[in-house]
This record gives sequence, C-alpha cells and structure tokens, in this order.
Amino acid sequence: MPKPKKADARTIWDRRALDRASRVYPVENLMTRMIGRGSLMPKKFAKKYVAEDNTDGVLRFYFRKRGQRKIRLPGVPGSDEFNEAYYRALNGLIDEPKGPKLSTKNSFRWLCEHYFQSAEYRLLDKRTQHVRKLIVEHMWAEPLQPDSKGIFEDLPISAITSKAVRVLRDRKLETPEAANSRVKILRAIFSWACKPDVELMSSNPARDVAQFPQQGDGYHSWTDDEISQFEARHPIGTKPRLALALLLYTGQRRSDVVLLGRQHVSGESLRFTQFKGRNKKPVMLEIPVHPTLRKIIDASQCGDRTFLVTEFRKGFTSNGFGNWFRKQCNAANLTHCSAHGLRKAASARLAERGATEKQIMAITGHSTSKEVTRYTKAANQKRLARSAIELLEEGGPAMKVPTDKEWYEKRAAAEGDDEIGDGGDRRTMTLNLTKEEIAELDQPLNPSRDAIRAEAFEEAARIANAAVHEAMRSQTFDPSIPDNVAEFVANAIRAAFPKETDNV
Repeated sequence: MPKPKKADARTIWDRRALDRASRVYPVENLMTRMIGRGSLMPKKFAKKYVAEDNTDGVLRFYFRKRGQRKIRLPGVPGSDEFNEAYYRALNGLIDEPKGPKLSTKNSFRWLCEHYFQSAEYRLLDKRTQHVRKLIVEHMWAEPLQPDSKGIFEDLPISAITSKAVRVLRDRKLETPEAANSRVKILRAIFSWACKPDVELMSSNPARDVAQFPQQGDGYHSWTDDEISQFEARHPIGTKPRLALALLLYTGQRRSDVVLLGRQHVSGESLRFTQFKGRNKKPVMLEIPVHPTLRKIIDASQCGDRTFLVTEFRKGFTSNGFGNWFRKQCNAANLTHCSAHGLRKAASARLAERGATEKQIMAITGHSTSKEVTRYTKAANQKRLARSAIELLEEGGPAMKVPTDKEWYEKRAAAEGDDEIGDGGDRRTMTLNLTKEEIAELDQPLNPSRDAIRAEAFEEAARIANAAVHEAMRSQTFDPSIPDNVAEFVANAIRAAFPKETDNV
C-alpha cells in the first residue's frame, strides 16, 4: 500500500502507485484504508465503467458505458448500496427514468393533450382548467376491462365509441355527479375534435350518452331555526355574523361574497359582476342593500378592499372561505349546513314571501329558472299547501279572479271595436290574447300557467282565443264579465294540456 505525500496540509496520492496497488489489494479494502486515513478519494478505480464528477464541489460517481445512458451510483465505492447499483447497471438492469409518459399518436391521450393546447380550453377559468384536467387524467388511468392491463389513454381514437363513453361514465356509478362530469367533459373534447378546422374526429360519440338524473336536492337549505341558531352563537360585530349576512341578504355564491367590498356599494345598492362565468358569459347585478345587512356591515371590522378578511387582513380565497365557514358552522353545532345552503335559503325565503321566479333570478343571477325551481321547490309546496288548507275552512274566502274589466275595454277600443257596455256589440269584439296577457290572468288560471311549459304558451294562446271567439259567436256567455273569459281560457288550456293540468 503506497503512502501519500503531504503538501500544504493536503494529502496527495500518487496515481501510478495507486494503480499498481489496485492489482494487489481488493478495491473495497483499498477504499477502506484510504477513507480510514481521512485522505482524498482517488480519481480512478479498478471497477470498470465507474467515473466520478466533482464539477460543483460535490463528489458523485456514475456508471458510464458506451451505448447506455449515464447512471448515478449512490454512496461511496465499497459500500453495499454502491455495489448493488453497480452490478445492476453492469448486468443491464437499468430502471426506466421517471417522468411524463409520451402519448401514442392518434390515441385518446394524444387527442386530449391537443385539446389542452387549444384556445377553447385555454380560455376557460384557471380553476375550471385544473378540475377538467384532473378528471381527464383519471379517465386515462381507467382499465379497458376490469382485469385488463390496457388503459384508456392508449385507446385509439377510431375505437372510441358511445359504448366506451358509457363505460367511463358507469365507472362512477356510485357518484352520479362525477359520472355526469365525465360525460360533460368528453362532449366538450369530442365536439372540439369535430370542428372543421380541427378534423381529428368525424363524430361526437359522447353526444348521445345520457347523463344520470340528479339525485337529492344538493346542498342542505338552511331553515329559519338554523339561521337563528347561528346568529345566537355569532352576534353582530363578529366576522361569522358578517359572512352569514352577506350570503343570506345577497343570495350570492361564496366566490362572489369574498370579493364584495365598499367599492361595490353605489348609493343604496351593490353593483358587481358575478365571478362564475365572468370571462365567458358575464352577469352584472345591481342588488339593493338590505337594511339588516347595512347595519351588520357598519358594526363589523371590514377590510380595505373586501368586507371579509382573514386574520392576516387579506382577502379570502373561495376555498379558504368555505373551509373557514365550515368551522363556524361546526361551532354553532350546525355540522350539516354550508355556505352554499344560505344561497338556497335566500331563494326559499323569497319564494315563501310570494316572489316570482323572475324576481328570484334577478337576485341570484341565474339565466334560466331550472336551478331556481330546485331551490324553491319546497318553499312553493309549503306556500301552496297553506293556501289550499285555507280553502277547506268553512266560510273561507271563495276563489276570486283579480282581473279588470277595463283591460277588456281597452283591448276592444285599441282594436276599433265598440266599448263593452249595455249598448256594445259583444259579438264583434275580438280578444287576441297574447301569452303575456294569458300570464296576467291570475286565479284560477295561475295554477295552469305554472303547470304548463313555457314554450307551450303560444299554443295555449291560440287555443284560448279560438275558444273565446267561438263562444262569442254562439252567444253562450257574456264577454263583459271577466270571470267568464278567465273560465273559458282556463278550461281551454286544461283541455289542450290535460297531462300537465290534471291536478289543477
């Protein structure tokens, strides 16, 4: 074993002497002796294909063989982990590098990756992009068959049929909303692929795959007792009470509530653009500030730009606010309540107090009445049941038709007919009812109106006009009496739509 030389407090080895010593001593013993003496590592070793790298001041060892990629060897020469890695590399047992998998051309994954680069996807909200990509990646990993090694990401585009889409949907049968999300996203991807300027697919196999019907009523709608319980736990002046008031008296989503601030107050109203769909279909609202809400805002410590702020005086994120409000509900022993349930509670309150769907939509910002109907279903049933029970009382109020005789007189005058009266010619009067005017006829037509689809009003108006004109020609009723006209209109609608009005 050669001895090193000392120079400037450093230990220097003679390379040629080490090379000669490596033929006599095993490499492991040689390294042990050098390490034990606290000396520097040699530059070359007897083991073949081992190279060292000390370019950045950290000594590393690599296995380098022509025709193979460079492999990092852990530990130091002579250690167990070093020897194990060395002999695996020497025998060609090379682990595949970890990283993103390259997609096969014209496969399902390849199609989705092209969609992720499209303008249609990149114009979506960042949150929507993130969720949509996660769902797609889960579909990639789904096996083609329960016991198959093949997965959907490698499925050729030509093999993607409606049956394949149904398989992906049915894999989420226990969570219908997740299953419907898969169908919705696949429809968007395949619809993009069928565009004339893309032409990656000739048809949309997800178009005719039905979504699962919605189960349940979604988020729990707060009752008045639950709201009172929360208010008792969090008095005015606290941040939880301010959050409750903003959610309840504006009817907005949590993504909107966390952004509301004094800059949105214009006179006696809140003016803002809803966060959801702000890039694609922005909805601008102007909602009067409820006196109770104003009182709570004035009594609370608000932020500079938003009413609600964290303990660090910064605005909430939507998810952060949801988690924080969840804790406030738990503190009030309302573990089944959530922030979105207050949006439903606001709609239900409006419905119980007689607000129409259009009025509720003006507050919530919905573009269709589908969600509003879901929100107010229980409230409408409660209100209608209350009015129905009142009719069972003896001596109770009889059903009245709150229409106005002057309305018919104005219609007759506008059409050039004689004014309805003792000397008027009722047989020549025409009543071309429009769908809006039919909607104005309240009781007993209102139940029929609620039961009929909106698109059926045109047909209802035609049938009602024909019935009224025929009755006037036969002189079977007096058109100057509003009750008679309303009765004929209601009966005509019932006859035309028996299925929708069988319970009216």
